[in-house]
Amino acid sequence: MLIDELKRMISFRVLEEVVVSRFGLPSEAALPLLLSLEYGGDWSIRSGVNAVAVKDKVTYYSGGEGVTVETIYLLVNPVIVEEEGVVARLEKCSLKGYMEAVRRPYRVTVKSEKTVLVHVNPLKKTIEVEEGDETLTFSGGLACRLHHEIEHVRGGGEGRGEPVWTFQVKVREKE
Repeated sequence: MLIDELKRMISFRVLEEVVVSRFGLPSEAALPLLLSLEYGGDWSIRSGVNAVAVKDKVTYYSGGEGVTVETIYLLVNPVIVEEEGVVARLEKCSLKGYMEAVRRPYRVTVKSEKTVLVHVNPLKKTIEVEEGDETLTFSGGLACRLHHEIEHVRGGGEGRGEPVWTFQVKVREKE
């Protein structure tokens, strides 16, 4: 491994210290954020502190070259204060390893002790970190995934879905 690459990797690890100290977080609270940033996806941790990280992606394109900007929401000790609607969807939990049909709220309002937003722009190669509002409302797929991660930190919820192999399969003939 080249020395310059090693230096970049080490300096990237400083992000954890910056986030923890700048925003007054318990050190383990930054773990879901770092996992989401480095490995992708949504993560949660249940320990002395409950923390979840969910990722939103928005693609901007106007001809030529576009960019998908990712925003990771780190929520410390989140509590769902309001739910609206119901969505039937497929999801896969790392605890199970297979797809299942579940029902999740379409919109959730969450109150957290701390919220940190991380904006990642791969075109500019920048990572911007800021403090977010204590109360946020999410909708659609992001709300469903947040609900799933909060379920993990609250405990329970696993086994609530129906495995995809229980679905009825129909083959459509080409017309």
